[in-house]
Amino acid sequence: MTETPYILAALPQLEDDEFARAVILVIQHDEEGAFGFMLNKPFVNQDEVSTQLVAEIQDAEGATLLEFEEPLFKGGPVKEEMVFLMHTSTEHGDEEGEITNGVWITADTEVFQDLLTRDDPTVRHSFFMGCTSWEETQLEDEIRNGAWIMIPYSDKNLFQKPPEDSAAWSEDMWSDALRSAGVDPLTLMTQGQNDFGPN
Repeated sequence: MTETPYILAALPQLEDDEFARAVILVIQHDEEGAFGFMLNKPFVNQDEVSTQLVAEIQDAEGATLLEFEEPLFKGGPVKEEMVFLMHTSTEHGDEEGEITNGVWITADTEVFQDLLTRDDPTVRHSFFMGCTSWEETQLEDEIRNGAWIMIPYSDKNLFQKPPEDSAAWSEDMWSDALRSAGVDPLTLMTQGQNDFGPN
């Protein structure tokens, strides 16, 4: 089992459209695989050039449970129909959803509702649509093949609010993540397209 959480940054040779220049928070990594969320891929409303999007959560019958307008991140291509909330509310934290001390993940819409209506400035949160996962040994193989670099956990990139120019913001987060690992992205040469990427 690999100690989590940790940060995963795509190396320049990873040219998969989904994960190129991605920064991922990996919250689980064991013999069954790995699981996490992309931190620097906000959804963008191209018509309004904004990362503030309206998300609607529905129940199994299609009835609206909750509608909110918040920055919404693409967590990954797995479970794309699900919205996840990363938060720092000790009141709503539980052992099962704990990422690290003081940070939790949940898909409970009642928690969404409570945190959004309470608007507590001391509680930080981010919404993700979908998540990222790898099957057993898949991530290890991709790291070995030069797709990713593992970086020690830091909360620096958590709970950020992307600006309107989110493309530059996303690129900056990726570059900073590599530099924090002692890697200069400008000196790395792209080695051609590789078919790497999580499920």
